[in-house]
Order: sequence, then structure tokens, then C-alpha cells
Amino acid sequence: MRVVWYTIRNFEDMCATTPIELAKRLVERGYELTIVNSDKPENHENEVWSHGSVWEKRYNPGFRARKIALNMKKRILNRVDEADVYLVDWAILPHIAKVLKDTGAQVILIDRSPPAYSGLFGRLQWFAWKKAWRLLLKEKILSGCVVSDAHKKFVERKIGIPPEKISVLNAGVDTKMFFREDKSGSDSLKFVYHGQLDKNRGVLALPIFIQNLINNSVKAELTLIGRGNVSTQLKEMSEKNSWLTVHDLIPHSEIPSMLRTQDIGLLPMPDRGIWPLASPLKRGEYLASGLLVYGINHSGHSFKFIDPQYYKLVDQENFHEEGLRWAQSLSRETILNGAIDARNAAERYLSWENTVDVLQNVIHAAIQNQ
Repeated sequence: MRVVWYTIRNFEDMCATTPIELAKRLVERGYELTIVNSDKPENHENEVWSHGSVWEKRYNPGFRARKIALNMKKRILNRVDEADVYLVDWAILPHIAKVLKDTGAQVILIDRSPPAYSGLFGRLQWFAWKKAWRLLLKEKILSGCVVSDAHKKFVERKIGIPPEKISVLNAGVDTKMFFREDKSGSDSLKFVYHGQLDKNRGVLALPIFIQNLINNSVKAELTLIGRGNVSTQLKEMSEKNSWLTVHDLIPHSEIPSMLRTQDIGLLPMPDRGIWPLASPLKRGEYLASGLLVYGINHSGHSFKFIDPQYYKLVDQENFHEEGLRWAQSLSRETILNGAIDARNAAERYLSWENTVDVLQNVIHAAIQNQ
């Protein structure tokens, strides 16, 4: 079966883990998969899927999705990407929906997240997001996929999509890539966050959190991995504080070995905007690596299948106070028991195979509706 995925994601981006994992497993299950995006062709030379490049030297900020979609549209009109089913990211779909309709193949909308930006750019993105989902409401496309139950309810409420038209592709984790190792005993709690270092993700609260622990006689260290609009500010802090280490953007393949040296993964994303709708990959990656977790309590962070003693979520206004009490209660024995519990939970509940099962069912339903 031929599947083409038109995606806005660059696969070398830290945010591309989900499409990469889904793509690998679709090919393993026998699908003829082509990824079409703005990566250079050589970036996909050794991958198991086929690749169509719409790379250009520079895309103007604010018009990137439109320009990428225009190049994809040319491929469709020239019959370069013939398929039985098309998967299309919401940012791309409004620009190519009509020409895809003319192919006679079914189209599935992929929504990894609603718009995260504010201001004029954010309003433009929200317009495109609503337009993409309304294509489903108008029956111009067959179905859509989101990342969490909260995300699904949001789309139902915002657009009026029937629930049976939306499937949930929860974030999983590669438990062969992310695994725990026994650590040598340390009297310092090692906290870590990896992902975009953006202000709206709450990451500036993390150095304050660690400083509060240290001020109250809790030995603690913080490692931040990523890049974003507060990277410079955080690096300046690290130059003045030996307990803070900031790593720039690194290949995703290097993250597992870094996580294995840590004790506690952090989830600082606030209870507002898109974050309660999210399904952050780092949750599963922390657990599979044998880390305890501490973060803000909302639906985007919560898991029901792990002991809250080891997966501690608190209300945003109590983040520092509750975190101090929790950190003071942790012993090396508690951390070891939590590491084992975290790893077991990841193996049992967070396999990517479960997510691919859902996507495969969506694709098969699309074929049956042709």
C-alpha cells in the first residue's frame, strides 16, 4: 500500500521524533512510504522510507508553510507522489486540499499540536488550523489524528468534529534506545530538561527551582538540553552557577545516554495554551531512562499508570514549595525503586507499536472508504 506523508517537520529537528518513529514502523509493516518535506535529499539517503524534497535555500519567516505547500502542490500536479492514502500536516493541508481531492485518494489530517504562537503570526496560524479541520467537517477529507484525549476533545469543541472522525496517536518511546542503567551513588539530585528552551514552556522557572533547593540545603544540579528564545539567558546563568549546565541542540541519538546519568526529569510546561493538549515525548523518554519525574499538573503531563510518589505533578502556584518538600523526602533507595517502576511503566504502556496500530487502523479505514 502506497502512503505519502506531506509534513512541515524537518526530520533533523528534535520535534520530529514522532513522525520518524511512525515512519519507521509503517515501513516495517510493509507500507510503501514516502516522506515529502523541506529536508535536503541527502538527509534521508540511509532511511528506510523514500523521500521527496521540497528544499529551498531559504524560506521567509511567516510564509514557510505556504511556500513548502506550493512546492508540494507542484509535485502532486506532476503526479510525482501517487498514493493510496495521503497523510498531511494541518499547516500544509489548506494549500493542497483541492489538488489532493482531484487524485481520488483519501486524505488524513495530522495534527501534532495546535498553534503555539501568539500575536499576528499566531492568529494567522489559528486561521489555517481551523481551515484544515473544517475540511473534515465539510467532508472534503476523511479523518484526522491528534496526540491526546484532551486534544481530541478540544477539536470536537472548537470545530464540531464528530468524535468518531478523530483518532489519538499518543506519543510513545523507543525502549531499546532509551533504557536505564544503575548509577553510582551521589549525594546530589540530578535534574534534567530536554526540549525547546522557550519562555512559554516555563523553563526559566527551573534554575529558580534548583536555587531554592540549594538554599534549603538540598544538593542539586540542573542540566538543560536544547535551544530556544531564552537560550542565551540560560547560558549566562550557567556561567555564574556551577550547578547549572546548558547544552545546545544536539542530535536526538545522543539524548538517551545523557538522560541515563540523571535522576529526575522535569516537565515545566504551564497549565495554559496548548500544553494541556500536548503529549510530550519527554515524558516517556524520562520514564524509559529510569528517571523520576517532577512537573506541573495538567492533562498534557499526566499519566495514570505510575505511582505519584515517583511521578510527581503539582499545581503551578505550588511548584517551588511542593518541589522542595518532595526533594527533601527522596532517599537513594526511593530513587532506585522509582527508577525501576518508571522503566516498567514505559515498557508496559508506552510502546510505539500501540500508536502505529491506531494509525494503521486509520489508514485501512481510509482504503475501505475509497
